[in-house]
Amino acid sequence: MSDEAIRNAIKKIGGSPRPFIQVGAVQSVDWAKRTCVVKLPNGLEFENVRLRAVANEKKEGVCLKPKKDSQVTIAEVDGRETQLEVIGYTEVDAIEVLMQDIELTIEDGKVKLKAKEIIINDGDNKGVPILDKVKANFDAIKKYLDIEKQAISAGIKAVGISTAASGTLGATAFDGAMASNSITFQNMENTKVKH
Repeated sequence: MSDEAIRNAIKKIGGSPRPFIQVGAVQSVDWAKRTCVVKLPNGLEFENVRLRAVANEKKEGVCLKPKKDSQVTIAEVDGRETQLEVIGYTEVDAIEVLMQDIELTIEDGKVKLKAKEIIINDGDNKGVPILDKVKANFDAIKKYLDIEKQAISAGIKAVGISTAASGTLGATAFDGAMASNSITFQNMENTKVKH
């Protein structure tokens, strides 16, 4: 008699048998397949224990990656001990949430988030600046001031030598004062927050 036939016979006699729920240690994790190997205290090992509720090609849902050697609670799926799933975790190495157009991964001290729109702290500070556009704006200001410096110098030279502030002496004084002046920008990128 097959295992399924035995289960059905037991159900007819005394109702459903108790579900298989055990605690064991994670021996290894296959993150690509979203499965792990769990060893029970009695030495029995179960391979291909699911980390996701549904084993299909659609990856939506929540998935936790248990830490090797951590304790997990496993349970049978659909009343079959050949199909087991992790339902409780003590320690995790990664958390993955995939839903609609959102991808969230927390792993190795990093949070990766991909979404149509991201709102942090209720959006009170408006949008996070796009570094390339901020730099382009400051480059435009720098270019303007460089041209203004040249124009002022040329204007002073063109006036002639009628006063001390004009002519070559005035231009030389202006150029000397401006020689050590420059606009230097600090690195504005917050490498801890990327978008």
